[in-house]
Amino acid sequence: AGLILNNELRFTIVTLGSSLVGIVAVSTLRNQTDLLRSGLLLAISNAFLIVLAGLIEGDTLQEHITGVLWGVVAGGVALMLFYLGVAIFERIFGVTTHLRLVELADPATPLLQEFRMHVPGTYAHSLMVANLASGAAEAIGADALLTRVAAYYHDLGKMSRPEFFIENQTGENIHETINPSLSAVVLASHVKDGMEMAKVAGIPAKVIDVMSQHHGTSVMKYFYHQATDGVPDRLLEAQFRYPGPKPQSKEAAILMLADTVEAASRVLQQATPQKLAEFVQRMIQDKLADGQLDESDLTLREMKTIETVFIHILSGTMHGRIRYPEQDQADAALEAPREPRSDDDR
Repeated sequence: AGLILNNELRFTIVTLGSSLVGIVAVSTLRNQTDLLRSGLLLAISNAFLIVLAGLIEGDTLQEHITGVLWGVVAGGVALMLFYLGVAIFERIFGVTTHLRLVELADPATPLLQEFRMHVPGTYAHSLMVANLASGAAEAIGADALLTRVAAYYHDLGKMSRPEFFIENQTGENIHETINPSLSAVVLASHVKDGMEMAKVAGIPAKVIDVMSQHHGTSVMKYFYHQATDGVPDRLLEAQFRYPGPKPQSKEAAILMLADTVEAASRVLQQATPQKLAEFVQRMIQDKLADGQLDESDLTLREMKTIETVFIHILSGTMHGRIRYPEQDQADAALEAPREPRSDDDR
């Protein structure tokens, strides 16, 4: 800008300073309020820099006022160009901005609406996983928004065969009628199916990468024990592992831990704080001992922080509830014997 404008000091100072402020202002955008805040910051910095340059050059009051007005207008124009540029260039160059992630996190998006309607059980599970994962990510300084979005979509592939997943079953468990090896194949396929659906829907590669790693190479323990009758078999174990890869980032590792803890916590009934803490610790230690976290760069200190966050959130969702008198009366009415009203009842 300085070269184009004949190396004038004022334009060089204003352009350089305004550009640096703009870069910092938009680097942590999360929503439209942040966007407006960035525009306001840019307008104020432009005005300040123009006044500063005007004082150096000895401008009159009228020139100061005119310059400030132009600076404020330029800030607004720059913000509009930035927003347009993001919409165009993030798709061309595969860059995922937080503005795009905010759009994907909106429950009103068509894909999430379809997800909710087809597999409501899995959708409810994903919401809880997102709460656990984003809370943990924020606590250790990872990308909480990326983690939340990946959690929303991580089980997208279950829409292909919803009846094979326990949270969507309303009657007979289909796995009781098929071979454990076949069950494992179907279970593992939901990761690949979800990635394909995400690609078709235009989900950014950054999110798909986290989705693809949320099971790592973990063992499908239930079906593995069914196949081996509880007798360890290292050769057979490989057939009951997810294809991977293992989590390559802190966000993917947190998603794996949150998914594991949330799914396993369903068997807990009004657990005491001590039992809940032991349960969460055991789930995390199992993944650590299996080598699932080796490539994620998570430190022991961060894992302890994640554990604490999980316990805090689960404690809030699994607390005991007061039974009201009418609940006891309703239960008694259901359990009480009744006179048959017809031959069919007999």
